[in-house]
Amino acid sequence: MTSAYAAPYWPATLATTRLELRPVASPDVPAIARLWTDAEVRRYLGGPVAEDVVRLRGQRCIGATGVFSVVRREDDRLLGLVLVEPDARDGHAEVSYQFLPEHWGRGYANRPVLHQMGAQPLRTRSAECSAR
Repeated sequence: MTSAYAAPYWPATLATTRLELRPVASPDVPAIARLWTDAEVRRYLGGPVAEDVVRLRGQRCIGATGVFSVVRREDDRLLGLVLVEPDARDGHAEVSYQFLPEHWGRGYANRPVLHQMGAQPLRTRSAECSAR
């Protein structure tokens, strides 16, 4: 897959033994839209996102810098989303994630986030697409 990332310091993909973090692609959007509209996922994130906002986010997150689809390597199934915002907190990076409920409790969330924190220096601007 060719990366849509312009920043030379940002890895196009990251992989663990079970998972791959890669730029969001068009086929990922329906599953990602579930993340934004699922009441359980959004319980502590302000509730489900309005349909018009979901459509706009769906367009903007494809190939956006700092937005990664989390995919299970064995079957290429999208499990969740990781968002990295390099300057979110007074110059400190923030890494956030959301996973579809059917994939909770399997240790998927901590692995990509810890892996991401050990990635290349964060020298990009945050994306317009927000997982919030």
